[in-house]
Amino acid sequence: MTLRLGRAPGFYGVSAPAAQQSAGPDLTDNSGGAGNDTIVAIPALSATPLLLADAPTTTECNTVIDTIRDGVADLARKVNQVKNALEAYGLLSPT
Repeated sequence: MTLRLGRAPGFYGVSAPAAQQSAGPDLTDNSGGAGNDTIVAIPALSATPLLLADAPTTTECNTVIDTIRDGVADLARKVNQVKNALEAYGLLSPT
């Protein structure tokens, strides 16, 4: 592709560049989780939740909830990193 002064390159076979899109605000992470760049497997409950006698313990439930919160925190952080990179490259405009 030959780049001429005053012209921006197009993508995906489109010769005219697309208008810069707005990025929108960063995601606010209210999950309560601690992101660590790893989404771990959600632990299975050892009991059948439908049977009262075998109901999972509060500790088991809290472990699952904490794992889900941590995964949500990881995803929110990564989405914001990608959004910020696209803004830095000029593919999205900051809001």
